[in-house]
Amino acid sequence: MGITSLPQLVISMMLFLILFFGIGFLLNMVLRSTWMMAVLYPIIVVWM
Repeated sequence: MGITSLPQLVISMMLFLILFFGIGFLLNMVLRSTWMMAVLYPIIVVWM
């Protein structure tokens, strides 16, 4: 592991956090209109 792995780790963690919050926000908007996402949301979270 070189010295370039630390910035890569920090950037990847930030991208994963943004990705999870974005997916959670979109699924929350869809969840208000349909019940199917209430079943699919745990499956998507476990898959990720």
